[in-house]
Order: sequence, then structure tokens, then C-alpha cells
Amino acid sequence: MFIPFRGPHPHGFTIDVMVQGGGSGSPIFLPDTGKVIGIIYTGYPGTNITIALPASIINSAVNILRDAEVDLGESEDIETVIENDGKDGR
Repeated sequence: MFIPFRGPHPHGFTIDVMVQGGGSGSPIFLPDTGKVIGIIYTGYPGTNITIALPASIINSAVNILRDAEVDLGESEDIETVIENDGKDGR
């Protein structure tokens, strides 16, 4: 099944595989070529229904992020985050 419908650029697809918790982000390979066609997004507990994101969407997101300028100058270091954990409503 393709989401929202079959076409040249689907937003997602289902695979008939049961995934365990923590499996999100795992690559989905074509068995005959080894080509990555998508990544696991989510699964319905207790079923073999797994939703995946097509590799084309992931590729587009990576290209956008690669070209983005990210300024982390105002970011707190991990020690400060841990020290303030819960103190300021986070």
C-alpha cells in the first residue's frame, strides 16, 4: 500500500514485517540489489503492518539540511542542560 496513493512520489508505504520498538530509522533494502528504498517510520503493535518513508523523501531532507546554516552558538552545553533538568519547566 502506498500513502496517500500509488504514484511516482508516495509519502510512505507499508511493508508486511513486524518491527520491535526502537526499529524506527532502520533502512529497508531491496533483497536482490541491496538498494535502500526507505526507512522504517512506525509499526502497529501486535501486527505485521509497518509504515516506511521512501528514500526519496529522506534524500530530499538530507539535501535541505546539508545546505542549511545552523547556528548553535546560543546552545547550552550538556552539563548545563543536565544541571537545569526540570528546574525551568523543561
